[in-house]
Amino acid sequence: AVIENFRPGAMQRLRLSLRTLRRANRNIVLTSINNFGQTGPRRDWLAGELELQAMGGIVHGTGWADAAPMKLGGRVAEHVGGLNAAIATLASIHGIAAGVERSVQNDISIQEAFAAHWARHISQWVYSGTGTRRQQSASGAQGFPPTMMAADGYLYILALRAEWESFAYFLGLNDFIGSEWSDPAVRRERWPEIEPHFRAAIASRGRYEWFAAAAEHGYTFAPSDDALSVLESPQLAARGFFENAELDDGRVAACPGLPFTGFDTPETPNRAPRLGEHNDAVLSGQPWLR
Repeated sequence: AVIENFRPGAMQRLRLSLRTLRRANRNIVLTSINNFGQTGPRRDWLAGELELQAMGGIVHGTGWADAAPMKLGGRVAEHVGGLNAAIATLASIHGIAAGVERSVQNDISIQEAFAAHWARHISQWVYSGTGTRRQQSASGAQGFPPTMMAADGYLYILALRAEWESFAYFLGLNDFIGSEWSDPAVRRERWPEIEPHFRAAIASRGRYEWFAAAAEHGYTFAPSDDALSVLESPQLAARGFFENAELDDGRVAACPGLPFTGFDTPETPNRAPRLGEHNDAVLSGQPWLR
């Protein structure tokens, strides 16, 4: 398999078109990853992560209602494009091995790959005529912010379809139980009255204490873990997710392993390559990973 992410037309200029590659290997798989694909009026457009997210449709629903849309963190559009390329490449190799394909060319558009994540919102528009509304910055659709600081970090708070009276009682907000507080619009309008008590209630317990208690009542609470919390996760430790990796100075650091199981232990040590360690093998074109 050959995977490339040059601009459209670059492989032809390098004399590495699919037709040329087929002469070398009739079972070749060529996967091309590009912002907008190999065809169409925008195939030659330049774009970065922000443009790909925006033109993939997702940025329309991000950020606060009283401000401009916001880019999602990281390089998720490129990541999703890469995942689609990996899946398509492996499926093509499997098809050739099974004898149902000869050679395959996969044309991966990052915009299209990312737009697929918007499918449920497209269906929402088609069937109900409603689009995605961004939340107000002061408080969420339920009349309180969806994220708040617990005793040991941020906690995502969701209690969809929960009656306010029972939810307020669960949080210990007894002073705000009653018909006057039942309407989310009223809670948003009078949020300054509730806010200090709401924040104090959430801050009274740890994230995972809230998580366990909320699960018993059917509320969706999600602890927001930082990097240190992930490293100390008992779940990941029980599954052996982190593996020791050697550093250049002889120290050992915990690094994420594969997110799936079923493979034999690698023969080579789990460490970063030394500076220039594989230069000769790479430059000579010889296989260097066994």
